[in-house]
Order: sequence, then C-alpha cells, then structure tokens
Amino acid sequence: MERVRSILHGLVSADGVVDLDTAPGAGKRDVVSRLGRLASGPAGVPEADVKAVLDALWDREQILSTGIGLGIAVPHVRHAGVKTEVMRVGRSAKGIPFDAIDGKPVHAVFTILMPAGKHRRHVQVLGAIAAAVKDDVRRASIFSAPDAATFVDRLLNG
Repeated sequence: MERVRSILHGLVSADGVVDLDTAPGAGKRDVVSRLGRLASGPAGVPEADVKAVLDALWDREQILSTGIGLGIAVPHVRHAGVKTEVMRVGRSAKGIPFDAIDGKPVHAVFTILMPAGKHRRHVQVLGAIAAAVKDDVRRASIFSAPDAATFVDRLLNG
C-alpha cells in the first residue's frame, strides 16, 4: 500500500473528486468530457488547447474502453498541451454504463491528464490505481465512502 500511496499522493485529493450522480448527463462521453474539462485548468492546459486535449481523451476511449472492470474506468491521455499531471475522479453510486470489459457499470472514473513524454510515470499511476482497487473488500469500502475526503483516505490508506 505504501507504493500506491507514494504514487497517488498529491495526485488525488478530495477537491478533485466529484459526485457524478448529481450531475446532468451521466453518459460515458459526458463523464469523460466533464472530468477532462475539470482537470484541464489545473493541468495548465491553455484554453486554446482544451478542445484538443478533450478530443484526444475521447479518441483514446474510442480505441478501447478504459472501463477496466471491477467498477472502475481510467480515461487517460498524454498530450503536449498538458503542462502538469492531474487526476480528477468521478464517483457514482448508481453506476455508469462504460463499456467495461466485464460488462458491469462503473462506480469510479479516474481521469488522468499527463504531459507528453511521461510514459513511465503514466504507467506507474495506472498501475497504482489498479493495485488500490484490486481487493474486493477494499474496493467496496472505497466505493461506499460517504464523501470525497473519505473516498481519498480509503483509496490511499486502505
């Protein structure tokens, strides 16, 4: 768990976690766009490049769904318009159809914007997310967190 915490610490925080059940438009494309847009400002994406980053995020999703199963999706992109790595997380108690590989709805969408050329770091972050949620009991605890702060605490600390 220490490895997961060290990789994700600073990348995920309560103010970067949003409730998707209260927002209009909870379809896959809407969710990817909303979280990508929320990440763009903190990632230092110039306004002129936001559309290109969002398009790249969606294009990646079209190649192969980032719904990796276990109730999570990890839309992600490395892009020259991104200055600083940022992750935004959307939570859904109801679940969102996301074309996940296991056919089940997604309850947590971890959206990552990463600067181009950060391949190794990108892979580390994806691996840390997968490691954090692979255990059934831990994942259920994370998903059932009553608020964003508890969600982040359970994600990072078990």
